[in-house]
Amino acid sequence: MKVKEINKKEAKELKGNYKFKSPYHKEEKMLPFNVLDGVSFNEDFPIKVYTVEYKGLNKIDHFGNYKAEVIRDFIKSGFLIKEYY
Repeated sequence: MKVKEINKKEAKELKGNYKFKSPYHKEEKMLPFNVLDGVSFNEDFPIKVYTVEYKGLNKIDHFGNYKAEVIRDFIKSGFLIKEYY
């Protein structure tokens, strides 16, 4: 199986809406970490995600790429919590 096909399969398996505790807020606030089903051309970081960052008081939408192993570690460690609707 080609690397691109493996990445698509992993992205599909991990796809979903997650949340994590904000490191930017004093009170407990959960921020989104959404794993998208697309894959990037970057074979080192193939899984596309959407999350937010804060620069001062400004919220910034962030689209980035992660390794599937890192996302799985985030889930296993409890850093990412799956949202169910």
